Amino acid sequence: MSQELRTRFTFTEGSSDKEYIIQLKARDGGFVLITYHGRRGSTLTETLKTKAPVEYDVAKKAFDKAVNERLGKRYVPDGDQGAAMVSAGQELVPTGLIPHLLNVMTEAELEQAIEDDGWVLQEKHNGHRRGFALNESAIISANRKGFSVAYPSEVSGDLERCCVDFLPLTVDGELIGTRYVVFDVREVRGQRVEAMSLETRLEHMEQLRAALSAGGSKHVEVVVSAYTPEAKRQLFERVKAEKGEGVVAKKRGTPYTPGKPASGGTHLKFPFLQFTTAIVTSQHPTKSSFGVSMLDELGNLVSVGNCTVPANKSTPAIGSLVEIRYLYAHKGGSLFQPVFQGQRDDVSRDECTLASLHYKPEAAEDSDMDVAA
Repeated sequence: MSQELRTRFTFTEGSSDKEYIIQLKARDGGFVLITYHGRRGSTLTETLKTKAPVEYDVAKKAFDKAVNERLGKRYVPDGDQGAAMVSAGQELVPTGLIPHLLNVMTEAELEQAIEDDGWVLQEKHNGHRRGFALNESAIISANRKGFSVAYPSEVSGDLERCCVDFLPLTVDGELIGTRYVVFDVREVRGQRVEAMSLETRLEHMEQLRAALSAGGSKHVEVVVSAYTPEAKRQLFERVKAEKGEGVVAKKRGTPYTPGKPASGGTHLKFPFLQFTTAIVTSQHPTKSSFGVSMLDELGNLVSVGNCTVPANKSTPAIGSLVEIRYLYAHKGGSLFQPVFQGQRDDVSRDECTLASLHYKPEAAEDSDMDVAA
């Protein structure tokens, strides 16, 4: 049997329509890894990833790494390749449910959104991003990368029981244990409402809220939206007082757009606490704690401190990816007040970068130094 391998991916999002081919080929007594990439339908650029032929095991490891990198960047494999590439214990089958990911807004932008009637405010919940798509015969759930993942039967049961009149239905929300909070709708009764205005989608969400309430749902709810400056201010103060994760501002008249804009956007988030995904690089030999690192601009691992393992959690394995809650990061230093939240299976290693951290303002750093002196 030939040991040569070939996998083709496509990526369609916004104005992007890309093609990416990964090929493992026999050459001169060994194997080489070659990639081809470019706009779909155009002449693809060829890149030799191995400078010279190498042993099969080495080339296969490079091939697997290249495949996982494409999956991590939300590229979709051709045909049934997605299922074939799923490793034991993983669920990497693409669903096509790519969520609308948000950029962070500044305090000034938040203040403007609160005072401006053209914006709506919602609470930002801390859980796992999940989309659900239901029809009369099936239900699927997708993570923030659009891959199929398992879901609690309590949530699927409430959705199937209470939302019969809305099928086919596709919603987006946050999964917190066995609690699911819907914060947007993408399809209602087979109609693609994600392309419609925020106001239209909010009307559908209110109908969904009524149906969930009438059906006695205990595990699925619809997020509360605030419309007036007074209501938005009250929502903001309540979430902050309850030490919630933050708030989300959505501009009226705008659609739900899959993917993440390069900057800004019409749907923005303002977190009170910061969250990041880091790489476990060490375990303390006697204490329940572990060290975490992140990647600098050259791809090198840089330590960002240690985390204590809560009594209700197990110590994560070295090399695993974990979500950390923190207050801020020091430039060239560690995370301040890091708290281990759990392991992540929907984030890739190359996303664990120092550039993604929220750093303490330089003025505050200088102030701390002056006090310490």
